[in-house]
Amino acid sequence: MPASPSPVAIPSHCTLASDLPGRIRLRSDQLVESAALRRHCRLILYSCHWLVSFRINPLSGSLSIRFPDGRRQELGRLLEDAFEAPEFLPTVAIDEADMRLGGGLKRLNSRQALRHGGVAALLVGVDLLFPIPALLLSGATALMLLPLLGSVVNHVRHRHELPVDSLDLGFSTVLISQGLAGEALVDLAIGDASTALQSAFLEGGLEPLARGLVERLGRGITVPITAPWAGDKQLLEIKAGDRYRAEPQSLIYLKSRILSGELTVFNRLVDGAWTPHLLGVGDCLEPGSFVIQGQAELEIEMTMLSHAIYGPTHRPSGARLQQSQVQQGLGLYKRLMAPALLACGTYWYVTGAIQNALSAFQFNPLNDWQTSNLASRLTAMAELRLHGLQVRDPDSLTILGKISHLVISRSCLDQIGGIRPVEHPQPTSPLAKGTLLRLLAGIQRYLVTQDSIPIWSSALSLGNDALAVVDLNLNNGSGGWQVRLDDGQVFDIAEQANPPTAIPRSHLDPLEIRQGDQLLGYVELRTSPDPSWIELAKALRELGVAIHIVGTDKRQRIAEMVKPLGLPDPSTIYGECSWADRLELVQQLQADGSGVAYVGYVLNDMAAAFQADVSISIDVDDDSAFSEKICDVVIDQDAAWIARLIDMSRKLEATANSNFGIIGISHLLSAAATASALINPLQTVLLADLPLVLAELRNLAVMANLKGRKRFNHPSAA
Repeated sequence: MPASPSPVAIPSHCTLASDLPGRIRLRSDQLVESAALRRHCRLILYSCHWLVSFRINPLSGSLSIRFPDGRRQELGRLLEDAFEAPEFLPTVAIDEADMRLGGGLKRLNSRQALRHGGVAALLVGVDLLFPIPALLLSGATALMLLPLLGSVVNHVRHRHELPVDSLDLGFSTVLISQGLAGEALVDLAIGDASTALQSAFLEGGLEPLARGLVERLGRGITVPITAPWAGDKQLLEIKAGDRYRAEPQSLIYLKSRILSGELTVFNRLVDGAWTPHLLGVGDCLEPGSFVIQGQAELEIEMTMLSHAIYGPTHRPSGARLQQSQVQQGLGLYKRLMAPALLACGTYWYVTGAIQNALSAFQFNPLNDWQTSNLASRLTAMAELRLHGLQVRDPDSLTILGKISHLVISRSCLDQIGGIRPVEHPQPTSPLAKGTLLRLLAGIQRYLVTQDSIPIWSSALSLGNDALAVVDLNLNNGSGGWQVRLDDGQVFDIAEQANPPTAIPRSHLDPLEIRQGDQLLGYVELRTSPDPSWIELAKALRELGVAIHIVGTDKRQRIAEMVKPLGLPDPSTIYGECSWADRLELVQQLQADGSGVAYVGYVLNDMAAAFQADVSISIDVDDDSAFSEKICDVVIDQDAAWIARLIDMSRKLEATANSNFGIIGISHLLSAAATASALINPLQTVLLADLPLVLAELRNLAVMANLKGRKRFNHPSAA
């Protein structure tokens, strides 16, 4: 019989649900109750390179982990780190997010709301079948109001103002006092159902915003330190002089020097450069270097906080768009109307005007409108996930419709489709057509054994006709490469900055390939924007959004590369841009109150992406996972989605604005009918939810229209 797996040490507040070879599942109530812990847990588990997969279920509070059999002994330490209290995530930010996202959302998570609403619905059903004594039903309903009462008290204590939830509390209290506990339970059940659906999406779907990212990365990513002591260490704790091991597929986050061993690395996440470099003892690696081959021991030369490229540790104040006068007016209305309606309702209740009191407590069009807006954005976010897109929070979806400028890092244009090699053999070359490309395919396969991050193009990795390379001398990519095949042939490859005029050089320097003294030909490296970028540029012109291109290359080279985009203003192309130049550009564009979105891929983009109102990442390959975790929006390899998102955001906002009239009129009619005793309290409860239903139907109609348009079409083109 196979031996039973050795037990895994789990945190004290967790229970072991199942333990199988290669898979373990835990349960913890803290995963249900704490959104901060879930975010922290995701960051820790994501940073563990050997995990196969993991999944957190916020409804049941379960964590499922798949792992290699040889890593079982390391699970205990990993779980301890994942479940430690994440003090670095300030709770005030979560409270602010609750107020920003919902305003009227109760302080219940999805599972609590489902349980609370289920009990209310059960009491209503039992009372219909077997009437419960009025006093007992009223007492049970009063107990059901305790979470709402606690929410109101907590809000007043921290914000020193009455929340809109106080009106719901007053409405239910009047119903109970009039012997209408059943109607109050119906109201609670409907409200809890809405809260459960919204909370489930918020808790299970939203990733941390890009605020305080350096601290989050620094605590969420660990490095295997070999000296002065063995063990994992968080990035923020690492000091100059600490040593660690680097292996293939390692991303270098801190400036480091090689003490022993050799590494072949890309600098693609530093500045977008594709050229592989062979580094040895004494050479330095910059943050963003990606190891594709070799092993080495490195020594930290610069800590995370002392490296300027990481920028500020918090998103700069004012990076988000300022509220419009309408939004400010609605905020003032919300602050003033809640206490005014509560005072009027209380006065009418004390004086015996019960119908008037009910009409005052149920009149809350602004809160219903905000709830409708949140529901529409959550629906849109769920729909986008079906298309492989991620929007971190509803605010990002709203802000996308308000941007006037889109800044694109040149490195992003290379990533979709990669670099396309085109061979130009010499007429006198003895090689068959396609041999030069087969040689490049062999080099790529030799260096990138896992084919996860190609050097030139993933197309070169397809097929079985790559030449078998047995040795490659990179010479640090500057003096040319020498390639040896398994049949003994030797080729010399060098980047040619001044090729013959007949050889195109649209952006990158072509490769010159020789065998001995004989020139075999050239390989042109094309980096023309993918067709989706061209579609995006056209769509953004129709939407009135200006495109800006930034990169480390000379401006003339970038301009040549982006010609297919048809940019109307050449001055929006910026060459030789450092991370500081990109940050300054975003700040200048925001100076007049304009909204700015930034599409980034490399570390040079990080500070500018933080400053932008919305940061966008492209899910291309394994090394893009770095930017995926920090950006507000993650799209797939179809760049035209950016225009569709902007279009969707604007249409949702237009629908939301028109919904305000519907909701306001419905509330006025319902309040007037209630005050005039034309409808009974139960009808008041049901009619109070009618405006939300109408608004949501209109929101769904917008989503259905957008869903049917697989490619972007501007309304004017219809």
